[in-house]
Amino acid sequence: MAQFDDLLLEVGEIGWYQIALTLIIGIGWELSAAWTMMIMIFIGTDPGWICADNTTIGNDSSTIATPSLHYTDSPLSNLSAPTVKKPDACDVCSSYEFSKEFTSIVTEWELVCEHGFISDTITSVQMAGVFVGSLLFGQLSDLFGRKKPHFLAIVGGSIIGVAQAFATSWVVFAVCRFCSGVFTAGTIVVGGLYGIEYLGPKYRHIPMTFGLWTSFSLLLLAFAYFIRNWRHLLLVASAPGLAVVASWWFLPESPRWLLSQGRYKEVTSIVKRIAKSNKKPEPDMGKFIKEYESQTPNAEHGVKYGYWDLFRTPTLAKQTLIFCFSWFCMSLISYGAVFNVKNLPGNKFVNMAVNFAIGYFLPIALLGLPRWFGRKTITIASFLIAAVSFIPILVIYIIGKSEELWVLIIVLTTIGTTAVGMAWQVFVLLKLETYPTAIRNIGIGFSSMFARIGGILAPQMAYFSTFWKPIPFVISGILAVACAVVTYLLKETKNKVLIDTVPDREWCLCCSRNNMDDTRNDANELVSKVSSV
Repeated sequence: MAQFDDLLLEVGEIGWYQIALTLIIGIGWELSAAWTMMIMIFIGTDPGWICADNTTIGNDSSTIATPSLHYTDSPLSNLSAPTVKKPDACDVCSSYEFSKEFTSIVTEWELVCEHGFISDTITSVQMAGVFVGSLLFGQLSDLFGRKKPHFLAIVGGSIIGVAQAFATSWVVFAVCRFCSGVFTAGTIVVGGLYGIEYLGPKYRHIPMTFGLWTSFSLLLLAFAYFIRNWRHLLLVASAPGLAVVASWWFLPESPRWLLSQGRYKEVTSIVKRIAKSNKKPEPDMGKFIKEYESQTPNAEHGVKYGYWDLFRTPTLAKQTLIFCFSWFCMSLISYGAVFNVKNLPGNKFVNMAVNFAIGYFLPIALLGLPRWFGRKTITIASFLIAAVSFIPILVIYIIGKSEELWVLIIVLTTIGTTAVGMAWQVFVLLKLETYPTAIRNIGIGFSSMFARIGGILAPQMAYFSTFWKPIPFVISGILAVACAVVTYLLKETKNKVLIDTVPDREWCLCCSRNNMDDTRNDANELVSKVSSV
């Protein structure tokens, strides 16, 4: 069957023009998504406080490491020096004096003591927005193309981000964070797919090797180090997204989506541009279009697909359920491990820099492993490595050596979460190459929704450790093995052409449009029988 990959084999699977497109798209969505997803680590942190109306409680000091300062749990405060918290501090304080090291929404609206849960709740609200956005933008990008939703998500997220810097209450801020989550989901769901649709089968892993997410994470960390005012940091992290608008006139629509919609003139223009940049002869587009039309006689250009189409065949249904389960598990393991990491000694910015920098290992590994060994093999191996790395941690806790071997626990946890990160990256590629073009982004959005559920539930992993310390690692190990098993049921997609057409429905889901499909198919069969007579 004629597919867009057949054209790329003629005009070049990769070239400077295609790399430029994928790089620009990657910069746009990864800059926006990375900074939006992680900025709450910095602006939602409690810097420590003393009781302003009772000087006998705490010590008037501005250093965050002062033992007499009080803290509410947060990612940064967990990395700070140990504190001594007086149990009656919240009962006797009516006002608070915060450390001057940095400001945050905690210092802005005094989100401590009985309001101490609000900062973490706002992060959960943001994840709820990501949940909604995954569904919304997955549908939008398959209905209206990749380009428009891509820019809508980035620009919309930037505008909301700037608006947050002027929030007058934590309630307004929380509403804005929910909206940020919606747009962030759009950048991830659409941007992650948009870039690879210009590349041939052998090079679809290239966008994952740019290391953009890690670079932007480190850049945000640098901004947070020098900009200690939370409103200023939010402005700096949000405004750059508006500059992405300049790339509108350079980026074309996805040629695969255009082909699925029957917009052959635009497809021809893009193919000619690729051929020219790669110094290849232009293909015979007229012949290709006729072949494409003849081999897809039932294709209806402009047909709008929905989430039910992910289950229109037993094979699609199985693939969709596996993708949803695996993404849920990967999100739960990754975020759960982060929330459960022991307090690290030393400067918190140095610790976070090391943690972010480890992310550069993934692009290096992704440069060749998926191409040499295949997507499925690398994904299964990564899950098994993660599971194996969690087993010694369980043993360490059982023999009661967790205090003495805390460094080994952190190392093994890092290996496990890095392996899951590798599986996640390759799994994305595996999924992109499995779904047909017309429902590819719907599939991404649908399974991404389950990843957000995992992210929302992940904090409970740390809570379970209050009953038995190694519980998070036991759960993570079991889930990693389960993911390896279900991934084995998928087909390898290495060097496979991307499918552009949606298969015919093979079972009834009782949807009106499906019933129309039945009627049309029955009519076609009747006409064929009459003609044969």
